[in-house]
Amino acid sequence: MTPNIGAAGLCLALAVLCPAPGRAQGKTLEAVFTPAAIQVDGKVEAAWSKAAPSDIAICMNQGLTAPLTDCKVSGTVQALWSGSVIYLFRSSRKTTDSSS
Repeated sequence: MTPNIGAAGLCLALAVLCPAPGRAQGKTLEAVFTPAAIQVDGKVEAAWSKAAPSDIAICMNQGLTAPLTDCKVSGTVQALWSGSVIYLFRSSRKTTDSSS
């Protein structure tokens, strides 16, 4: 039987296993401390203005074997932490082809 650790347990595990800033594709994402817990309700709180956004735009072919050069989806991710919880805020946007 697999234990159900839930989101808080996963965040705690990530905080313990990954004490350094996250890195992917040569970029670093640093979580900024916030003294108050974040309400996860879909609304952007003032605390998010302290976390620098990091651009994300990774599109892969259908087989996930190579990146696409004409990625039409991009966005940003921001990170905050409080106690043993890491909060991520992701925003995305889809570009449209204006020639059609």
